[in-house]
Amino acid sequence: MANDKGPSHRFRTGRGNQTSTVTVQYAQYASSLSPSGYVPQLVYRVVPHALPELVAGVGILKFFADVLVMHKRIPSNTGTLETRKEKVLQQKQFVLIVLLLLLALQIARHRAAGNAVERNCIVPLKPDWSYSSPLIFTQNGVLISPENDSPDMEEITLATGEEVVLSCSPNYFREFSSEKVLWARCKKDKTFVVNDMDKNFVSALACKERPIEEIIVAVRGCPATLRSIEYGFTNPVTNKSYILGEACYDVKIGRTHFIHTKVKSGTNSIEQLALKVKDNVTYFHGYHPTQRYKVDLSKALNINDQAERFRPVFGVKNAPKIESRRYINEALLTHRQYLSVLKMAWNYQIVKDRDLLLNLDRLLQDIRALEVSEVEIYTGAHGVMTLQDKHNQSAEVYLVRENRFPVPKLHWTVVRSQEQAVAFAVFGKSPQTEQERERRSFCTSLCEQISWLKKLQENDAWQDGRAGYVLCCELEEFRRTVKEMPPISGVKGVLV
Repeated sequence: MANDKGPSHRFRTGRGNQTSTVTVQYAQYASSLSPSGYVPQLVYRVVPHALPELVAGVGILKFFADVLVMHKRIPSNTGTLETRKEKVLQQKQFVLIVLLLLLALQIARHRAAGNAVERNCIVPLKPDWSYSSPLIFTQNGVLISPENDSPDMEEITLATGEEVVLSCSPNYFREFSSEKVLWARCKKDKTFVVNDMDKNFVSALACKERPIEEIIVAVRGCPATLRSIEYGFTNPVTNKSYILGEACYDVKIGRTHFIHTKVKSGTNSIEQLALKVKDNVTYFHGYHPTQRYKVDLSKALNINDQAERFRPVFGVKNAPKIESRRYINEALLTHRQYLSVLKMAWNYQIVKDRDLLLNLDRLLQDIRALEVSEVEIYTGAHGVMTLQDKHNQSAEVYLVRENRFPVPKLHWTVVRSQEQAVAFAVFGKSPQTEQERERRSFCTSLCEQISWLKKLQENDAWQDGRAGYVLCCELEEFRRTVKEMPPISGVKGVLV
């Protein structure tokens, strides 16, 4: 075989400066297989910044269109084309060029995918409900947010080599059972380097308990006979503790009286969205509520236990379907790393026919979209739902025979923005009697006057009893009936 080079054809594909150059070089080949004495050899060079376009497929059609044009331009002085054998051979050579191009693209695609994995660590924040992810901070103490802070985003992306601080404080890691805080370096995918060892983020770096902790403390407006807590987290770099919210609930009866938290504040920084900030790294080392209340509630919500409880009272066909949702759901979380708030016992909202209470969701959407700089909410439950039993008598609905864990008559929310506030009641079922209809009107409804209720006012959704009838009230008038709402000072008008 000779090493001389024959004639060549060069073409470019791409747009502007982002182009790829492909050269088809005819090398002299001493073989009877090529009567012309030359066979095409593919020599290609891809400009680095053109590779993403090529791999993504944006320029592939243009790329092969240029190859076809090139094939038509093959010079005629490479040998005689008189024999049929020579023409067939040229066609085979062209097919070979196209196959080589496809192979090159496939290799480039795999390399690009491999490089993407090498560049990033993808950290899941909620792989399942039994998992407690540590809080992830930068080395400077900034709580890291996902690239897209939507309610659906449940993972954080870190660059390979990036060093972070992982915190389970005041609790401990599962595998590193004596450690509350670890320094880690992203290697790739879910692998981090901790103490010079490769560790999987999910299997090796989970917390024994959630890093968003709650402690038993006095909370304004919560009676001494009830349990009151504050919940939040500690920043291990700045040694500050952030109280994200507070709750008041009745352990004996099994009802959440109220939860208080912020939804918006100023620039929505971590500091501004906290109810309080303490220069105390041990603040959440206080007394914690036990898991007994949550265990009892989980058992009460068991569908088989419900059937045994309700069928003798309401009959097989009319036994109610009781479920749970969250008072502070994902739409109201102010940071995606606060997902463990969803697991806290007082945050479980007992409801009848969860999928039918669409007005609860519409109200939360309207609150989230409220265009003011400051938004804080109080939310809770009131009353006991009544249904007709199999003897056509009115019966109160409790999950447990000892009249524990009542199904609320209504779910309420108070929205405050600085010196203005408004209260909402969402009823858990359609009224069955005229007396029930009258009891709904315990205040003068303001729903039609509130300009920011976009979802609830669409097609008069707030009046739909099947979706949860909504009552909109002035705060003090509301508190005369819903006494679970604590007194708050400084409110001078209605948030309309």
